[in-house]
Amino acid sequence: MATKLTKKKNDINFIDPVTMEVVCTYNQCYQKFTIEEFEVVPMPSGKEFVKAYHKCNECGRTIKGKGDSSRAYHLFMERLVGSKVSND
Repeated sequence: MATKLTKKKNDINFIDPVTMEVVCTYNQCYQKFTIEEFEVVPMPSGKEFVKAYHKCNECGRTIKGKGDSSRAYHLFMERLVGSKVSND
């Protein structure tokens, strides 16, 4: 289920690392953060860490929105249960 992001009381500036100039702000672009994605990060111990986030459909910037932590947990549990079923 897609969750819409809302404006923030304290805006976030996105800065170009080369020029150190503000490229855009979160409140200018919050409606563009519509693509929900996740990434599986392998840990040195062999375990996996699942990160869930919203991604801007224009510039590719990512931001953690409300509900992303619980979505990451559910994705992790699905992967964990799926791996145990396939190992049996």
